[in-house]
Amino acid sequence: MATKLSTKNIPTSTGRGTPKIQPGTQIVTILSVGLEPFTFVPGGYHIVLNVEGPDLGAGFEGFNIDKNDPSKGKHKGQVGKVKANQYAYADKDIKTKKGEALKIERNIEMMKFLGELCTALGHGTWLDKQDGKHDTIEELFQHFNSDKVFANKPLRVCIAGKEYVNGQGYTNYDLNLPKSTSKGVAIELASVPEEKSRVIKFNEKLHITKKTAAASVTKFGDEPVKTASTAAPVTKFGDEPVKTAKVKNTDFEL
Repeated sequence: MATKLSTKNIPTSTGRGTPKIQPGTQIVTILSVGLEPFTFVPGGYHIVLNVEGPDLGAGFEGFNIDKNDPSKGKHKGQVGKVKANQYAYADKDIKTKKGEALKIERNIEMMKFLGELCTALGHGTWLDKQDGKHDTIEELFQHFNSDKVFANKPLRVCIAGKEYVNGQGYTNYDLNLPKSTSKGVAIELASVPEEKSRVIKFNEKLHITKKTAAASVTKFGDEPVKTASTAAPVTKFGDEPVKTAKVKNTDFEL
């Protein structure tokens, strides 16, 4: 006789979800800080904070610490790459609301953020001590990483995000910090009591940039445009068969 289904003692969901950090107010620790070249502007950079959330216990399975060496184990908390700014840091000339010319210097803006981060970490004098010691902005950030002033310092952060569809077809987020203002900051030590917190309140309407569907093009001039769904696949070039290329998944762990 077949065993009947039992509805007793069903394990409850842990609610720990994805191994990747999501937008919202989060507690994280910085693992490292990197510079990511911005493809569209020569010399432009994104400052990227590689972060990890709290230990979620034995039932949580995080990403590999080293995706090329599983023997190093897995992260104990959610991880993510959080950009210091939604936009890249680059030299540019802009105009103010009054129409006045204003020159934005990449290195100055990057050091401004680094100074704010040092202050949030309780190391407000670190940047001052680097005066005249480094030839390039890259060297300054390398030294910041080697000094590890961020090590073992849990932070309370507001994380914003821009939606995109990953290689598996799921909605994911390109994470970034919202801009700090006189009314609130993006980062502070987690040890600050919540009632005294100055971290910006997460607001989905303000801090999530929704992906937008591209408008379909149906005509070019007076001619109808064939879409991928109606165009016939190309199987031959002359008398030679055409090989189709397989799409390689380029998603990576952090």
